[in-house]
Amino acid sequence: GRSIALSPGRHVSIASVRAAQFSDVNPLEAMMHRSVSSQEIGDKTAFTSEFSMPAAVQVMKPLKAIFASDNENAKKVAQRVLKTSAVIMQVSGNAAPFEHHVRARRVAFN
Repeated sequence: GRSIALSPGRHVSIASVRAAQFSDVNPLEAMMHRSVSSQEIGDKTAFTSEFSMPAAVQVMKPLKAIFASDNENAKKVAQRVLKTSAVIMQVSGNAAPFEHHVRARRVAFN
């Protein structure tokens, strides 16, 4: 088998078919990504990218709930997420901007 190394702020999506672009299989189009790369794994395609941690907090309901919670354990998790996000933003420096990767939409006119 193959392994794909992930770190905080990184993600992987594995498509069951060979896909030309990440936007073809992106499961959460509201999330912003940068540094998208792909590799073929047999008859599948693995896409990896860096995702925007602030966007994740706004878009993902479980993360949003953690940040809104009054629970002490949730507050600790939220603080760790903020700290990790700040470190990633500092280390990334002048990296490419985050972008939305959405499927092309077809519109029919009559």
